[in-house]
Amino acid sequence: MKPTTSYKAFDDSLFYDAGDCADYETHCKTIASIIDQIPRFPIDKDFVDGMTYYQHDSRIILPARDDFFMYLDGMYNNPTLKYPDIRLGIGEKVLIRDRFWWYKLFTDHGDKAALLAWQYIGCTDDYFRQWGQLYFAIEPPEDARAINP
Repeated sequence: MKPTTSYKAFDDSLFYDAGDCADYETHCKTIASIIDQIPRFPIDKDFVDGMTYYQHDSRIILPARDDFFMYLDGMYNNPTLKYPDIRLGIGEKVLIRDRFWWYKLFTDHGDKAALLAWQYIGCTDDYFRQWGQLYFAIEPPEDARAINP
């Protein structure tokens, strides 16, 4: 048996290198500062089931979305990786296409912080309505109602 040293980040993620752990915590704090720009609201069963949505102000959600993608551009836009050009989505009026692809990217990389942010950014449709699931952002129910005035 060989003893090892590991480092635990604040979300209980384990790393074998102190620098990797510190980089991960910095990454989480950066993502948190981006999604902190987006209003929080109580989540209930109707929200998760697609019967309600939260209507965002485009002046708030668009800058947060752009900050998110600009930050990701520095992480994932590597010429050796085959990801779409993340910068194409920055500054566009229409929000995100291929929402499930982004979800899979963050899942495959174990990027918990980006997955959390994706629940806000990726679940927001072209009309700036945030849904409880990615599916409803793509196929919004016609009879859903806003949960905010």
